[in-house]
Amino acid sequence: MGLEPIPAFALPGDGTNAKTLGHEDVGMTPFSAFFPAPRPLALASALLAVALARGADAPAGAEVKSVTPEEFAAESGPAKRYVFELAWPDGLIDAVGMHIAASDETAYLQERKLDPAGVVLLYLTDESPPLSTVAPEVNPLGRFGFKKVVFQHKDGGKPLAVTAEYHAAAGLKPPRHVVLIRGRPNPLAIASGDPRPDLSGRPPLLRPGDLPPQVRYAFGPDEAMAAAAQLATAHFGSPPAPAGPLLGEQVSLLPGAWAALRDSGWADPGGIFTNQIPTDDGKTIRVTGKLVSGAADLARVEEKLRELVARGGGGPVHAATTAEMARWWPFEDFDYAEPLLFLETADHAHDLVLVFENGRLVAVDDLRGLPKLP
Repeated sequence: MGLEPIPAFALPGDGTNAKTLGHEDVGMTPFSAFFPAPRPLALASALLAVALARGADAPAGAEVKSVTPEEFAAESGPAKRYVFELAWPDGLIDAVGMHIAASDETAYLQERKLDPAGVVLLYLTDESPPLSTVAPEVNPLGRFGFKKVVFQHKDGGKPLAVTAEYHAAAGLKPPRHVVLIRGRPNPLAIASGDPRPDLSGRPPLLRPGDLPPQVRYAFGPDEAMAAAAQLATAHFGSPPAPAGPLLGEQVSLLPGAWAALRDSGWADPGGIFTNQIPTDDGKTIRVTGKLVSGAADLARVEEKLRELVARGGGGPVHAATTAEMARWWPFEDFDYAEPLLFLETADHAHDLVLVFENGRLVAVDDLRGLPKLP
């Protein structure tokens, strides 16, 4: 998407490392290009992105570094500084000990009229949540306009006493029921320019294209890709010839697929989730999907997908092309991980994204059903 990363810095603290604080599952995403991160502590944010990393391991497009207090003072200059602690189980504690829930953070920033040209200092204590889970706290800072966020271990490690709960003034409440789906670290993912595994044992259709600059991709065993492709081809071929169950116990209909299958007479009307996608012009696009479970609705998913593919004239199941990876990346909050397959119908009306896990289809999207981004 060309999002501008928020440069963020970690200042030396009391010598407590991330592991002893319980911060073992850490990573970086633009949106979720995760990689492991022992000390020295450094963090960067790119709107819907949180990072801990060695600076040398940072992927292109993200500025990740540790600095001394003197270096930070020189770089931040006279900018205003806003001090918070990361609160448990979520949210922030401000300098007077007030707890701001993550869902109230945007309203708090608006109501207090903070200057986005300033610097936000987020203290880590021995009761702070894992840094892999703090995207809901950092995202509003980026959306509000802050360009620099600093993480620092708090001397002594003890949190401020919470003296009050923040409640937004009327009219400032941010939208509720917005689900942020966060990825998990995937140490196997590689970026554009990294060495690729030998794929000569795969048929050409199951060899992914070149990785776009922003995408991270975890290759899996050739056998797993082949088995997933065989299963999808059997279920969506003409005529279908199922060789075993296709769907997992739950299937996520991601926004593009949900747009195509919304009016399908679902037995369970629940499971709807909403996500917000940031755009290059600083705005967000609201998209919805559905988490499907239950035998009747799972059968309906397979039936409707099969109808959709047949109506479009069918198409070959294949690994992601470069264009498909680039198109899906702004909407996908996880590193790509195989088995990951695509099926574009002959009439080009649909380009299905088929996400497999443990030999079953667990998520479906449709590139043709996703909104166009500015």
